[in-house]
Amino acid sequence: LGYVHNQNHPFVISKCRQLVSSTVKKKQNRFLEGNPSRIISILDKIS
Repeated sequence: LGYVHNQNHPFVISKCRQLVSSTVKKKQNRFLEGNPSRIISILDKIS
């Protein structure tokens, strides 16, 4: 997710969205319970 800061690159943003959503789907319960502030932070940067 190192490229999320580049808000002007829709392809990168789209890819990062896909990575986050696939990670959440695979590890939804553990990921969200273990890193609630981190996932919120990541989603805030992407959106």
